[in-house]
Amino acid sequence: MKIKIKYTKESQSKNDQIINRIYSELYKLGVDNIETTDNIITYRNTIWKFGSNIKAMTTVSKGYFEISSYGNFVKVDYTYYFSILGDILAIVLTCLLGIYEHAFFYFISLALIIQLIISTLKIKSLHKDLFERIIGS
Repeated sequence: MKIKIKYTKESQSKNDQIINRIYSELYKLGVDNIETTDNIITYRNTIWKFGSNIKAMTTVSKGYFEISSYGNFVKVDYTYYFSILGDILAIVLTCLLGIYEHAFFYFISLALIIQLIISTLKIKSLHKDLFERIIGS
């Protein structure tokens, strides 16, 4: 289960400046795989690497920038995806354990729900800031 978030904004910056900012920001994030076509820059992340469990909480699995020029303006669409399947499965499992084993597992389930909400809000905040830096408002 993946959540899709999309941001769109216009800028008066030049096309090349926007593309350079995108590459710069993606390299700062440590993105593994960047593919470029005429007006689309796509990236994919390998989220689970050895020793990177904390970083995986705020990493998106894939995303793309679509750049369109309209006269003096450049329109940038940024779409990214992040998965919550693992979190949902852990929440369901702890709820089931709470039903069949011990009520203490409900507290663990509540902690997992809070962690899911915090990580989702943090991902949205980080990538909105990233988008604003690229556009150069």
